[in-house]
Amino acid sequence: MHNHIGLKSIFFNYIVIFFTTFFLGSCILKSDLPSKKTYKEKDITQIRNILNKNLNEKITISHIAEMKGIESSTNDPEINRILCEIIAQQLSFVGNYKESLYYMDKYCKKTKNRNIKNAKTTEGYKPQNAIKIIESIADLNQAIFINEAHHAPLHRAFSIRLLKILYDKGFRYFSAETLNRSDSNLNRRGFPLVNDTGYYTNEPLYGDLIRTALNIGYTVVPYENEIPCKKPLTTKDLLAAENNKKDFNWDCQNHREYNQALNLYNRILKKDPKAKIFVHAGYGHIFKKGNDHFTPMGEYFQEISGIIPFTIDQESMREHSSPEFENEIYKFIVNKYKFNHPTILQASNNKIWVHKEFQDRYDLQVFHPRTIFIYGRPNWLSLNGSRTPYFLQDININGQFPYLVSAYIKNEGVAAVPIDQIVVSNQNSNKALMLPKKDLIVIIRDKSGKIIKELLANNLIETEDANNLLQRSAKSRAL
Repeated sequence: MHNHIGLKSIFFNYIVIFFTTFFLGSCILKSDLPSKKTYKEKDITQIRNILNKNLNEKITISHIAEMKGIESSTNDPEINRILCEIIAQQLSFVGNYKESLYYMDKYCKKTKNRNIKNAKTTEGYKPQNAIKIIESIADLNQAIFINEAHHAPLHRAFSIRLLKILYDKGFRYFSAETLNRSDSNLNRRGFPLVNDTGYYTNEPLYGDLIRTALNIGYTVVPYENEIPCKKPLTTKDLLAAENNKKDFNWDCQNHREYNQALNLYNRILKKDPKAKIFVHAGYGHIFKKGNDHFTPMGEYFQEISGIIPFTIDQESMREHSSPEFENEIYKFIVNKYKFNHPTILQASNNKIWVHKEFQDRYDLQVFHPRTIFIYGRPNWLSLNGSRTPYFLQDININGQFPYLVSAYIKNEGVAAVPIDQIVVSNQNSNKALMLPKKDLIVIIRDKSGKIIKELLANNLIETEDANNLLQRSAKSRAL
């Protein structure tokens, strides 16, 4: 999924990313794997065409609508799972977090009837502030790896909060899975560009994760594999992975994991052996231990560098579109303690709780509270009070609904990744932009992506300051 290495390699990475979600994400548990199915060539051609089309299309309102149309007219649940993940990611790009959760869960199995006995493993542990605990362990670790779900900007908001804390602890390198090595001017320029810097960085909060790291003083390093494996991963492998692990091309997956770890070593630690590095990756790439089939980047990193990374999981204990899709321990803990900040569980002897299935893979699991929406936007978009909700005023677009509103930092220009963007569906929309106090410009595009209006900051009305926003969030409707 990376623009600098050609369409074949882009397609290869897209397939691998989807595989990683299916096997290492929390949607599919072991008992949820579908029965084995043999796919015909027409099925393989269909999904290949869908993925290639997505890679070659700008993410616009029309393109998202088209992908939804394909999904609604396709009867195969495994192919629809792939389509829904694409749609979920694209919805997050345009600021529609709630609908993104819906599409990501659409073909997941519900967990409401699962046995709650696993929650007993949390007895003797108490909730603690995740930020403070991570700050306390930073002095003791040279490498900290954190993961995300690729449709959930919430996880990027948390990493943004960690950047300054870790920098103050001596971390000087930030590395992210999505970055294109071809954007060689990124560190000098100081902000990400749409498409050029990466794929996931097109999502505004991921873009701001990169922007913030650069502004603080980090050297930002890409680490994605760029060497094709001997037997390339194909669409057929993806469909096999959905149905039978043994049919999957594990050599190619492990080839990617190894080269990711090797790039981290060669591009940072080989040159600066004492460097402290913060790595942001997707799903199970950060596992410290794999299995008979799979060796993750985190495990390879230990073998290559001799450094054991401290691994932080955000993906497992998170909200879904509805509690009926959520991990039963997550539901138990958020309902029991009703915390309003990222939380971990810790015993009186300082031992940190990790789910029994992940105890040799993760060092810490973050419980994020369920999102509260204010003016149609997630409360965590305030970034701990650094952003404020704004509305547009005096807009005349002759009823061209829906349209996309994108806010840019003025001195970066509109080739940069926007600082925030939303879709306005009708004239009664009450969605706000969540913006920092900077000199901004606003671009309005129609559903095809054509610019129909350019606005300056004086067209924005600040609704309230960020501190009031946080106070209101506690009283607002939860997801």
